[in-house]
Amino acid sequence: MTSEADASIFPSSPAPPAHPPLAGQHDGQDVAALQAQIRALQASSERAAADMAKLAQELLKEQERGARTQAALQRKEAEFSKQLQTLQDLNSDLQAQLEERFKELAVMARLLAANQKEPAPQPVAAAAPDPRPDRKQEPDISLAALSGLLGRLRGRKTAETAARRSYKEVEARIRRSGLFDEAWYCEQNPDVARAGIDPIAHYVRHGSREGRDPRPDFNTRDYMERHPELERDGANPFDHYLRNRDSDLSRGRNR
Repeated sequence: MTSEADASIFPSSPAPPAHPPLAGQHDGQDVAALQAQIRALQASSERAAADMAKLAQELLKEQERGARTQAALQRKEAEFSKQLQTLQDLNSDLQAQLEERFKELAVMARLLAANQKEPAPQPVAAAAPDPRPDRKQEPDISLAALSGLLGRLRGRKTAETAARRSYKEVEARIRRSGLFDEAWYCEQNPDVARAGIDPIAHYVRHGSREGRDPRPDFNTRDYMERHPELERDGANPFDHYLRNRDSDLSRGRNR
């Protein structure tokens, strides 16, 4: 046994700590923290990339919408220009017809006024020559002249009525054929669609003279160039084609 003297000579050493810290444990905690930070940065980067892609798509959509709007405005401008030209041509025709009617009315008024002042016919001797050679000869204004003018006016009215009847007949023939593409005509001529005009009637009365086509595979201008007599006779090109299509098709000339 160890004596007390020995214990005093050899004192006991202090006890070691129960669980000393390990150096590797601190390193693992630091790595885990760094990995968590990296994952957070990656998530933020992915969100930023997704936001940028979304913004790029919205920008592309806005650009496409702007391009479509500009194209629509250009189409509208072209349609309005075409409609304006049609209205201007129609106004010119109406002005010319109005001026012609005013001239006819003025002539009729002069004839009527002269007839009211004309005395009853009496046998007279031959008139002496007019000593004023520079005086213009007065026109022979009489009931016969008035009657002739009224007859010409009635003839013109009859001609206009016949023209309208001819239009109706041409429209009926084209409609019966079933070859006039009304939907396509309205698509190609939105001014007609907006005005609510019957496409066949418009083509017969105005469209053919303006060079509009009744269907995609029929070119009015080309057909008129091949048949110049149609313009002279005032005939409708598509109606002429329908009435002669057998011979035209046999020669391969349906355009």
